[in-house]
Amino acid sequence: MIDDELYKYPNLSLSQVADKLNISVPHLSQILNDNLGVSFTSYINHHRIELAKNLLTEHKKMSLKQVSALCGYNNQSTFYIAFKKFTDTTPAKYRKASVASAENA
Repeated sequence: MIDDELYKYPNLSLSQVADKLNISVPHLSQILNDNLGVSFTSYINHHRIELAKNLLTEHKKMSLKQVSALCGYNNQSTFYIAFKKFTDTTPAKYRKASVASAENA
């Protein structure tokens, strides 16, 4: 998942990842739930939002639409909802805060 950056694929499914790992869908789901305590969707979104945070901080001129697409989101609204869920702020506010903290450092 991490090495191949599968989370960047917009239409990534649990069955695709299970196939790649040569395990069953229920087994993969159980692994995620038992070992990480998360659903497949939460696992994918976590990695996507971590990437988004890096992109927002390191590429200040990149549009939010570009960031969401590079992170694997087909829909900006879905990106905003996931971002807010994981960070308690919007992508724009996150970027603004990261710029402000860099200027004060």
